Amino acid sequence: MTITADASFVITRSIHAPREARLTFAPLLAAYDAEAGERVLTVVSELVTNVVRHTRTGAGRARLWVERGVARLEVSDGDRHGVTVGTTPPPPHLLGGRGLLIADRLANALTVRPDPEGKTVVALFDLEAVGSPTNGDGARGPAGHRRHPDG
Repeated sequence: MTITADASFVITRSIHAPREARLTFAPLLAAYDAEAGERVLTVVSELVTNVVRHTRTGAGRARLWVERGVARLEVSDGDRHGVTVGTTPPPPHLLGGRGLLIADRLANALTVRPDPEGKTVVALFDLEAVGSPTNGDGARGPAGHRRHPDG
């Protein structure tokens, strides 16, 4: 199935921002398996929440492209502090700190790239793979994409 669609969302410091972002992007995913769409929308929630809660201004921008069964989510903010995509969960007693870990586990690939105005988190999803963020052979990532630049 080949669908080309994209949408953008301006993130503002609001408790409603994650929900509004999901509502903006959900129609782009409607033609795909509900589980695949839910993986994308969960990552949208996590990344938008990170911008609202953990940046100085709580502002940023999210964009989702869907083409040839692959979704690309980019969430940018003006915070220049680097973020590392971790694979180790924080201690159980900590209230937060799991958003990027959740995003990393649900996406086929997740990277953070610095840019002149701050940083952008990029998540890729194979919407046509069934059941999990693998390509069916256990290898993560849409064709041609690695899980991490060094991985």
